[in-house]
Amino acid sequence: MHSDKNFCILVAGAPATGKSTLAQTLSKELELPLLSKDASKEILFDVVGFRSRAEKVILGEAAFRLLLYTAEQFSGCLHSIHH
Repeated sequence: MHSDKNFCILVAGAPATGKSTLAQTLSKELELPLLSKDASKEILFDVVGFRSRAEKVILGEAAFRLLLYTAEQFSGCLHSIHH
């Protein structure tokens, strides 16, 4: 499925409710790129590391901000909810 319209789908919810599984399925079925906070966070943890729970939380926030930035670069699709 290819379209001239730029859009994104944001999957959010409580922990361990199947968000990643749903996002992966939608990405494949709709032929959309998949941006994952968890994947970004794991890369940051591997490269930067953390020594405390507080540092882990900060890296999680950094991963989320990077995810939003990356999504905006694709098409500005988050502009209306980002601010």
